[in-house]
Amino acid sequence: MLQAYADILVAPVQALFAAFHGGPVHQAGPIYPDFDRQGRARHWRGTAPVDVCPQPPAEGEPIDSLDGEALWGGCLVNHFGHFLAEFAHRLLPAAQARPDLPILYVTRPGQGAEPLPGFIQAVFEYLGVAGRVRVLDRPTRVGMLWVAPQAECLGGPPPAADYLARLAERQAALPVAPAGEVLFVSRAGVGEGLVGEAALEDFFAALGARIYRPEQHPLAEQLATYLAHTQLVFTEGSALHGLQLLGRLPGELTVLSRRPGRFGQAFLAPRVAALHHVPLAGPAVHGRAAEGRRANWVGLVYLNTAPLADLARRLFPGHAAERLAHALTQLQDRLAAEEAPATLAYLRSHRGQPLWQDSGAVLRDLAGTGRLSWSVRLQASAVLAGLDSVPALSLGGAPLPVAALRGQTPPTAWLALLGQVADGVPDPGLWTVAEALDRSGGVLGPDWVHSDVLTGAVLCSLAAADGAVQDVVLSRPGPWRDPAAMATAMPVIQRLVLLRLACPARFHYRAPLRLDAAGWQALRRAPLPVWQRCVLAWFHLLLEGRWPVCSPEPWARALRALAEPGAAVSGGEPEADPWAELQRRLAAWLQTDQPEAQARVARWLARRAHPAASSFSGEGAGQGSPVKGSGTG
Repeated sequence: MLQAYADILVAPVQALFAAFHGGPVHQAGPIYPDFDRQGRARHWRGTAPVDVCPQPPAEGEPIDSLDGEALWGGCLVNHFGHFLAEFAHRLLPAAQARPDLPILYVTRPGQGAEPLPGFIQAVFEYLGVAGRVRVLDRPTRVGMLWVAPQAECLGGPPPAADYLARLAERQAALPVAPAGEVLFVSRAGVGEGLVGEAALEDFFAALGARIYRPEQHPLAEQLATYLAHTQLVFTEGSALHGLQLLGRLPGELTVLSRRPGRFGQAFLAPRVAALHHVPLAGPAVHGRAAEGRRANWVGLVYLNTAPLADLARRLFPGHAAERLAHALTQLQDRLAAEEAPATLAYLRSHRGQPLWQDSGAVLRDLAGTGRLSWSVRLQASAVLAGLDSVPALSLGGAPLPVAALRGQTPPTAWLALLGQVADGVPDPGLWTVAEALDRSGGVLGPDWVHSDVLTGAVLCSLAAADGAVQDVVLSRPGPWRDPAAMATAMPVIQRLVLLRLACPARFHYRAPLRLDAAGWQALRRAPLPVWQRCVLAWFHLLLEGRWPVCSPEPWARALRALAEPGAAVSGGEPEADPWAELQRRLAAWLQTDQPEAQARVARWLARRAHPAASSFSGEGAGQGSPVKGSGTG
């Protein structure tokens, strides 16, 4: 049913799809009287209108006039999917009800004389209205505007049967295309965001499917091709909205989902014989919109290939199991080879763009995918920092001073420090450390020193750098007091201890509180391995300014094994697990006999736990050493 509006002002596009950046979804077109009460004449998504009333022209701004009557079409947008999903579904009902009237579309000011995008012109031609469309790019007062409701809206309910019947009548005029079985409609030529889409093409081609890139074919040929195949397979994306120009398809449709949910369920299910969704969405890396929101509409999605086995058996029932398995294995091997370069290429093409400026969030997503090696993630962080490659330094080189982190480009300097690690990853904690150093002038707090492996690498870099002693301030929250809770922070504590042992003159640690006798008693009773209790004990001695240290060189070697996993450790043998080397050295310091070591630790802790124990004396090589005459260091 058409609704008429007399003497109404129609505004050009003022805002469109700006919700991604905190603006309106739709601000354009008729300035309806009593706008909020206009119902289906407005622009809807889902089950409610989402448009904002356009601003009227400013005083003195020229206003064009269009005498007589016209139909309202919508907005022009150079996006295949959104145009077909949101701005093509008033056309048939309105054009067929009033075949004598022009159809108004609006665009942005100054763009009215530009040629229509080819696909929009093709849509108008297919629907039989190409000669009737008039484009407005200035405020225009229309004598009488007739408005039909949207027959379909994005995210809305299924289309009505009579609307599908109108579309089916149009599709009868399409040319006849060669019949086929399985058609894979790919986004590899135009889309981005799904790692390995070209590999998917090869997977389906190896099984006998026809590969179809719709952007390479005229619109009418696309629609005819879809009608001619019994099995359609689409990767989720804009190409699926092309099916909204058809009323009925005789075949089955499979959507390879690259996001959670059942994309297009409402508008696809009524059109096809059967609809299937196959969840290929694995972990993803997303940009960030306003206020840190995940930009789920843009990102890089890694394939979950497991569902393809069942899909291949359904689509190709006559194939031998060996052929299906071989094709899937080839796909998986190719993805394994392509994921790293595809990720780096994607980040290069998007760095600097507004949605990709939160590098820390992107790195957290990358770490969470579980798909990329640490070295690749390190390269990704270099890309995000604007570098062509990861800086290559070594512990034996001349690292940047901590002051460099407070320069004009702290992420770049931070990556230079991080480059001293042979195989590392900038995890969220490490990124926070770099930002905190930039803010705080080089003073570290416990909330910043919370990453796992690479916090130690940054601290190592700082320790080896030129400059003043670094002041590490520990505020001693609950977990620092409770030995059992401190065990969860063991990676950080181990690094702080090792760092001080290897570089005793470089760091000064401060804490408002020292461990009292009750705290030492708790440490004595804590159900922890002996080496962990030793590290915790050393950590508290560290806070008290006491250092159980012999020659620093063996500890420097242990520290190097921590920072460079590929480095040679004791005996010249490579140690795959630096923590194993750390534990070996701790056990050696306590003597090789475990019961003897346990007894020594128990005696030492008992003395520290006595209320009168204000100092500690021992006969070891270093001040406050818990062992006698240890020569292992």
